[in-house]
Amino acid sequence: LQVAQWIKEDLGNDVKITLSHQIGGIGMLERENASILNAALMTIGEQIVNGFESALAELGIKAQTFFSQNDGTLMTGEFTQKYPIFTIGCGPTNSIRGAYHLSGVKNALVLDVGGTTSDIGVLVNSFPRQSSLSAQVGGVETNFRMP
Repeated sequence: LQVAQWIKEDLGNDVKITLSHQIGGIGMLERENASILNAALMTIGEQIVNGFESALAELGIKAQTFFSQNDGTLMTGEFTQKYPIFTIGCGPTNSIRGAYHLSGVKNALVLDVGGTTSDIGVLVNSFPRQSSLSAQVGGVETNFRMP
């Protein structure tokens, strides 16, 4: 936290900083991997959020925007820009949450069939159960919340 403060003092508040303790849990290598991936995704995350919000504004739609997180909850555009890594597993998560919304069944196994892969998720009390195993992203071990 002190180093982040020093960096902001030297480079300004607009510098993008990822702090590993805000990304993952226990497991130093996996947490650092997740932090590096988050930092690598920050620019594209910013472009996507800004593009989406600009498109809505151009259409005259005044609405607060939210983006899906891996754990089945929502986050603001500002939070998404700071932590884009939390959107990596939101596709299957959306299917799991959607299954609850459409069926009303709070506890179930849900099969998400995509174009090239199929994923099975566990719905517990209407939310996706989080994996206790480290998640692989592009072959890299990470340890942030994933269904």
